[in-house]
Amino acid sequence: MLLLSRAWNVLSPLWPHQAKALADIDSAHRDGCRRLCVTSPTGGGKSRIITDLSVRFLGEGLKVALYTNRLALLEQLSSVLDERGIQHGIRSSGYADERHHRMQVCSIQTEHSRGVRSEKRNLHRAQLALIDEAHVNRGGMADAILARHREQGAFVVGFTATPI
Repeated sequence: MLLLSRAWNVLSPLWPHQAKALADIDSAHRDGCRRLCVTSPTGGGKSRIITDLSVRFLGEGLKVALYTNRLALLEQLSSVLDERGIQHGIRSSGYADERHHRMQVCSIQTEHSRGVRSEKRNLHRAQLALIDEAHVNRGGMADAILARHREQGAFVVGFTATPI
């Protein structure tokens, strides 16, 4: 996976703000930060930051969970991961159970229903929990899921184009 990220950077270099975001995230994580929010405007390449950050954790043998609240975003994020050659499962109603993958793209609603409210299955034991569209995924279901990840020691990073 790490080689893929390096090859991708040769073909499509990071924009300066993306490189800075990744460096700042790495620095915060090294300094013991357990959760933070990354803001970048629409079209600013948040998916690229999410993907590169995921590749870094996966390259270290760690697990990643990427949450979103809309089916269209779930499918878009999965497509981006497919394009980059990153194997992942999708934890959402109507998708095959592929929880053996270290990276999971998760529906907040499905994970809350199955993993928090009814405990039919455990949440993905990720060391990195990412949340897309963090500005609309606060409170309720998302908070319950992310609280469990934090209890397990995960680093939680939210992404938004709408910081306020």
